[in-house]
Amino acid sequence: MAVAIVRVPAAAHADAQPLTSVLARAGAYVDGLEQSFSQVIGAEDYQQTVLAPGGRTESRNQQSEVFFVRLDEASAWMMVRNVLKVDGRPVRGSHDRIMDALSGSSPQHRARLRALADEGARYNIGNVRRNFSDPMLALTFLDRARQPRFAFADAGPTAVDGSPVQRVRFDERDRPTLIRDGRTGTSVPAHGQVHVAADGRILRTELQLDVDTRTSATLRVTFGPDARLGVLVPTLMEEHYRTVSSRDSVVITCTAVYSDFRRFETAVRVVP
Repeated sequence: MAVAIVRVPAAAHADAQPLTSVLARAGAYVDGLEQSFSQVIGAEDYQQTVLAPGGRTESRNQQSEVFFVRLDEASAWMMVRNVLKVDGRPVRGSHDRIMDALSGSSPQHRARLRALADEGARYNIGNVRRNFSDPMLALTFLDRARQPRFAFADAGPTAVDGSPVQRVRFDERDRPTLIRDGRTGTSVPAHGQVHVAADGRILRTELQLDVDTRTSATLRVTFGPDARLGVLVPTLMEEHYRTVSSRDSVVITCTAVYSDFRRFETAVRVVP
């Protein structure tokens, strides 16, 4: 399901747009997507593999429902992962937990959603604790309200699956950052790049994090059209985590495949 990124002759590219225009179109696209993609549910098949010192490996497969919800009109959206099965074994109470989290009102409603998001992260394996494995995360950096937090630069044209795009690099400059070290609260600035089509649609994102001098993370997400929703949806997320010490290193690779997106109207009814 991976979408190839290839260099194509300059003539195949659309005319390059000024960076300000690219950011304006991308921002409008993300703002619209946040409206149309909230209250959406999908299926995620998530495979994790840990390569430890001495060649030892550990793996885990999770099957989950993923919900994309808006916390309230003023705040950003979030993805909630409701883990249904771990290595083929059902997770008890998963249906009741998601129904409880999706019902109610703020602030209790928001607290339940955040707690459920953190709960899904407890099934992660490896020595990097993380709760930001969200395929939509890097998209939110292009939200017009969040763009001032970042410095952007034109990284030149390329193509995604034959479609011309402009690469735009981003570096988070505001502190505290959106992602922080869970143990110390230290800011973890995000940087990376997005691939933006001429109409503002974002076809691919790459998010990089240097947690500290020993730990790094990369999340790459590919988006494709969904006939049911009529928007681009995440199809593949690839994660790579690495920790290095004076004695050894640990590498964690994760692949998430997404499918079966549909809307739900309330906490108890999913729209076919």
